[in-house]
Amino acid sequence: GFHGLLHDILDLSGCEFGFIGEVLEDKAAKPYLATFAIEFISNTPNQPTLQTASANSNFTIEDLDPAFISSIHTNTTTVLNAIGEESEHKLRLPTGRKIQNFLGIPIHYNGQLVAMIGLANRPFGFQAPFIQFLDPILLTIGQLVQATRVQAQHTESERRLADIIKGTNIGT
Repeated sequence: GFHGLLHDILDLSGCEFGFIGEVLEDKAAKPYLATFAIEFISNTPNQPTLQTASANSNFTIEDLDPAFISSIHTNTTTVLNAIGEESEHKLRLPTGRKIQNFLGIPIHYNGQLVAMIGLANRPFGFQAPFIQFLDPILLTIGQLVQATRVQAQHTESERRLADIIKGTNIGT
């Protein structure tokens, strides 16, 4: 579902790159992104192509440019329009192309930060109406992340119960 959503967002917005990632914490309580979907569109003349990077890659916070993850730390939307060559940001797409503009939005569910979406290289940059346009999509992503978490907890509970039953049968 995350790849389909991201593909539609890139298609509707004209963005060249995007990712959706769940915000998690490691054992040292450092946040990181476990990506569900990473996609980029190579806009070569007369032949746009969509490429999907492997999902479930983990970006540690230290591996990313601060612009990508400032949304996580500040819990606010990050908008970087017209990133120039002289910029201190060294943002690059997986294809090696420089990022000209970037939008990072934290996604909340029940008041808790659960995910982040990042979009880059929109032809006209990112303005408030576009960000408001994304609100229903962000709600859907938050619900999907929460559903994924509930499913994982349910699966783990079933596994534990099966282990208990198996252990009881062995003991009996």
